[in-house]
Amino acid sequence: SQETEAQVQHVPSRFIDATRTLLGRFEPWQEFQLPAFLVTAGEQETMWQLNTLVGNDVERLIATDAGLTEEQTITLCRDLDEAILIRTQKPDVRNADGEEGEDEGDNGDSSQSILDLSDRAVAEGFVSYLVGIVFGRWDIRFALDPTLLPKAHAVLDPLPVCPPGTLVGADGLPANSSNIASEEWLRARPNASYIADVKLVEVCSITSDNYPFQVQWDGVIPDDAGGTSDIVNLAEQAFERIRRKSNPSHGEQWLCDTLGVKGLREYFRRAGKGGFWDDHVNRFKAKRGRRAPVYWLLQSSKRNYALWLYYQRLDKDLLFKALVNYVEPKVRLETSRIETLRSQKSAAGESGKEAKRLAKEVERQEEFLSELRDFEDKLRRAADLHLEPDLNDGVVLNIAPLHELVPWKEARNYWKELLEGKYEWSSIGKQLRQKGLVK
Repeated sequence: SQETEAQVQHVPSRFIDATRTLLGRFEPWQEFQLPAFLVTAGEQETMWQLNTLVGNDVERLIATDAGLTEEQTITLCRDLDEAILIRTQKPDVRNADGEEGEDEGDNGDSSQSILDLSDRAVAEGFVSYLVGIVFGRWDIRFALDPTLLPKAHAVLDPLPVCPPGTLVGADGLPANSSNIASEEWLRARPNASYIADVKLVEVCSITSDNYPFQVQWDGVIPDDAGGTSDIVNLAEQAFERIRRKSNPSHGEQWLCDTLGVKGLREYFRRAGKGGFWDDHVNRFKAKRGRRAPVYWLLQSSKRNYALWLYYQRLDKDLLFKALVNYVEPKVRLETSRIETLRSQKSAAGESGKEAKRLAKEVERQEEFLSELRDFEDKLRRAADLHLEPDLNDGVVLNIAPLHELVPWKEARNYWKELLEGKYEWSSIGKQLRQKGLVK
């Protein structure tokens, strides 16, 4: 019937639009726009059914048009449901004694979750979004004014080069400090798949001076409490800017409580399970379990200092810039502090509460300075390899030379395999062989 035909034609676009809207709330989907934290909860269905592609109502219309009775329709659906259940059932799980283990299946439920919309996942996603704003990956103006977001592209349009939430230049590619798309350009572009016609836009681009947030364009952010470019300080600045404009329902305390930490500093410094690095690695994973984190954690031995690197800004000079602009000044600063403490300790004498307090301060400062110098030595060893990164090699091969600082066994494993002569096809593998480092 015409009614059935109209309903069937509407199904694909309806489901595509709903799915695209949902995926637009989560990294690293290509549809990403804004994090779920900034979107009203529950406005999108998060489940899909294995036993229907078009929906129960449309299925009944099709059955009626085919001349099936109600009883025949019920029987057919029952048989299909049984076939799907058999096809998706997991094999029996038995323990070492041969006994049946606990049932971890879906108890016959054919629904499958599209995305995790738990509070924990939403909190993780928002912190990741804040880091993306600081690095210049995401455009904070979309969080401040969602009307600037591009219109949805048509089903048959080419996929966008960049996710809709990306901070782009007037060429539609990732922005740089001298080429950031103006708000006028953003409003003029047809959708995320196409760029605005420059003839219709008076001001196509702006510089970072006119952008509403201080982006760390060099691709390096230190975890350095008290520093102006500290990752926690910058993430909190981004959150405060968003909070003043959009007034989200939750604040930083909710984030910390949900993430199970006392503060964001703890979340960033916790390298294992429950920390930002581990959450980020698990979030940015590709098919077959391959993980490709874009924010890299380089951490000192006792986790009192770290650098975060942005993979998309990786170049042959990035490690040297990290040393010269961040690590070396930090070592000089802490060296000056210990000299001051030693002078104060000498003036206080050998006894008394003040002398004891200063003695402990000197000891703590010496330990921290030793930790910093160890971090510097390891980073310099990686930089002195003078390897030229090639993003075509992928994340795991590019991060491998930093295995001494990255709290990720994948980096160590791939570095070992590179030195054994594996991945000869890669740019880094060829460079290591030319330098005589391959065993």
